[in-house]
Amino acid sequence: MLIVCLKIIFIVLRIKDRNEIPDKYVDKIHVPFSNLFNAYSKAINKAYNRTGSLFQEHLKRNKIKDENYLINLILYVHLNPVKHKFYDDFREYKHSSFLSYISDKPSSLHRDYILDLFGGKSNFIYQHKEIKIRYEDVINEIDNFDD
Repeated sequence: MLIVCLKIIFIVLRIKDRNEIPDKYVDKIHVPFSNLFNAYSKAINKAYNRTGSLFQEHLKRNKIKDENYLINLILYVHLNPVKHKFYDDFREYKHSSFLSYISDKPSSLHRDYILDLFGGKSNFIYQHKEIKIRYEDVINEIDNFDD
């Protein structure tokens, strides 16, 4: 597993193991990501009539070495719009995979694998709500210090 993060944008991806990748591509894993973010930057620059780099820092990658870390990252990614106050309810954020995981519609996500990590769909939903409640409590405590 590989985590790609851009300030407040987090993507959890599974990169194939080296033995699953043809030799000619092993040293070029970064190229599709580079192309994606370059295209994104060009589109934003064109739309807003601007030039230059869109991102201040290079991508950061973290290897996911255990399932507990993966679980925590998924929770963090899904709750990130609440953390940064884009949305009050993470379930309303349309760019999240949360709704895809709880949906019964066909998906290219490894839904069963992830839901099994959480102990099933109902526990997946419960853990997201529980973490959000704990997060809100921490935010409220911090806000109280500001008064």
